[in-house]
Amino acid sequence: MSNVILSKHPILAEKICRLRDKNTNYREFRSLVDEISSMLLYEASFDLELVKSGTLESPVSSYENYVIKPKIALVPIMRSGIQMTPAAQTFFSEACVYHLGLFREQASLEPIEYYNKLPQTCNVEVAMILEPIIATGGTANAAISILKDWGVKNIKFLCLCASSEGLARVSQQHPDVRFYIACKDQDLSPTG
Repeated sequence: MSNVILSKHPILAEKICRLRDKNTNYREFRSLVDEISSMLLYEASFDLELVKSGTLESPVSSYENYVIKPKIALVPIMRSGIQMTPAAQTFFSEACVYHLGLFREQASLEPIEYYNKLPQTCNVEVAMILEPIIATGGTANAAISILKDWGVKNIKFLCLCASSEGLARVSQQHPDVRFYIACKDQDLSPTG
């Protein structure tokens, strides 16, 4: 799975442990999601192209200004992915935010799309999908397929925790997508 970047950062690992603790209160949980998301965004943005955009003046001298070239879309999967959006908007204040509504049908575990307000024509070069969990991989696969059908060529998937089985499935189905994962679990329950 060369398209999977599983963080080995000790600070991130410690934050994930606190996030998963049943005694973590809601305020701390929200803060941890924000911090973990920021660390994943840092990794996912490492290869974005910078272009020169004129010169600016500091109090001391002039300097060359650089901006990130590709137009970016943040794509939280509703509703859980919305919690990762504030951190992403801090990184990419000019990015478009396009929500996708997908849920997993209980009996079949298949994803059902219930909300999609993507513009008719693809207007971005990079899409960053925000989703805290990859369980079976079905919802992740559906979201990626929707964005590919829309015309996005560069997709990055940011996830707090993924099951080994679901991550293997979706990363093999989409070898051109990079997955940035904070932690990986081994097993799925019978209900996904």
